[in-house]
Amino acid sequence: MKLLHCTSPRSLFAGFLAVLAASLAGCGGGGSASAPAGCTSIVTPTPVIPAYQSRAACALTPHQSGRAKWTILVYMQAANNLQPYSLQNVAQMAQVGSDADVNVVLQWKQIPAAITNSCPNCDPSFYGVRRYYIRKHSASDVTAIEAGNTTVLQSDRLPDPPGNTPVNTAGFTDTLPDPNGLPNGTQDMGSYKTLANFVQWGTANYPADNYAVLIWDHGSGWQNVYRSVRAASAARAVAVDDETTDEIETWELPAALSAAVHPLSMVIFDASLEQMTEVAYEIRNNAKIMVGSEESPPAPGYPYNLWLADLEADSGNDSPCDLGNHIIQEFVNYPAYVNDTTGYAAELTQSMVDLSQMNNVAAALNNFAGALNQHVQDQASLIYRLRQDPTFPNRANGGAQHYTTAYRDFKDAWDYADLVRTGTSVCSMQQTAAALENSLIGTNGAILESQHGPTGQDGSHGLSIYVPDPGSYLSTYSNLALSRAAPLWPRFLISQVR
Repeated sequence: MKLLHCTSPRSLFAGFLAVLAASLAGCGGGGSASAPAGCTSIVTPTPVIPAYQSRAACALTPHQSGRAKWTILVYMQAANNLQPYSLQNVAQMAQVGSDADVNVVLQWKQIPAAITNSCPNCDPSFYGVRRYYIRKHSASDVTAIEAGNTTVLQSDRLPDPPGNTPVNTAGFTDTLPDPNGLPNGTQDMGSYKTLANFVQWGTANYPADNYAVLIWDHGSGWQNVYRSVRAASAARAVAVDDETTDEIETWELPAALSAAVHPLSMVIFDASLEQMTEVAYEIRNNAKIMVGSEESPPAPGYPYNLWLADLEADSGNDSPCDLGNHIIQEFVNYPAYVNDTTGYAAELTQSMVDLSQMNNVAAALNNFAGALNQHVQDQASLIYRLRQDPTFPNRANGGAQHYTTAYRDFKDAWDYADLVRTGTSVCSMQQTAAALENSLIGTNGAILESQHGPTGQDGSHGLSIYVPDPGSYLSTYSNLALSRAAPLWPRFLISQVR
């Protein structure tokens, strides 16, 4: 059983009183029909992101002779129904490969179709967990990999990670032994300890000026899914492993990422729904930059050949924010997605977050929640409306931008705050909403870049946040660091009345 981290009701109430007192002192409190004079001092937020180049998190690390400029550590958890797309993405990596400036290092798991949930056609090219140093390959090799022939990667293969248990590879095309004579083996890539080992090993053995950890898999934002409900067909958590029915929880990520021997420049999520305020705050001390999607993106994921080629074309001289921008632009403008007729164009969101600013976001969120708590009764209609579908009956009358039908309680944080600010005459709500917006997008806001596709994502600004319906609040939210840094926010979520 996992123990939950709980906030003391006494400390939570004390924090609420402090915010309440501040609101009353500045605005006169209450739910008056007209805005008090103090509200005229609000700096109206605007969703225009300033240039990121001058930000400290974007500074280019000075190059040291004898090492690469970038090491990209790809943690590819394909022990699920995304397995066919892992072949496509590895083929894209092999199209570009590593060079003197950029190391592309991969840990990749596949499992037999018989134990892959809801994917009888996910025939793996090998069974187990393997590591590779991806080199540039010929066009014929790239085609072979995408078709499921990974024997062409044998020259790239590294010793298996420690902890692998032997597996029977009979019946699989790729049965070549490990180059060091180790048996083919598997392990739980849904364990944060496995990710920690990969991060520690990769940062120690592939020295570079900058390090990026890329987590490839399904995602469900902050929510734990597999362990909480054991609904195999609906599992969508970070690094979900169908073989072990395990996953890496958001609150386990810091323990995994802190294993890095050298500081991480970036954490990148090629996964659904991970670009959340809760996730960003959780890993705020583990890297400079976080890149990912608020939405559930197309299953094929990032076009790795394009953004890796951009990085190498610049001789690896990109800052973390330059690399993040390459990823964002190549993904959002990828012709196969933008011109797709099956719905991909409505699933495109990407953003880049300065993790050093997440403490400011948490403080602003706590103040905002304090004002909401004060008016949870008299502003119940507004709060109710903001939870509704933003496209029904239209954008002006609908609620805040949400993401995918199954996760409609993930709202764009800027959009939610902006609709509160513009939808109420209560001064304290207007002021704290504006402050939250400016902490997200402003001169020193956390969001450095945000882009979305041509349809369906107009309310996306870079970070989502959990806003469930009344009675639907998940108690595991208390495991998150954000719930302790901004305790008035979960109090508000629980106190919603309509």
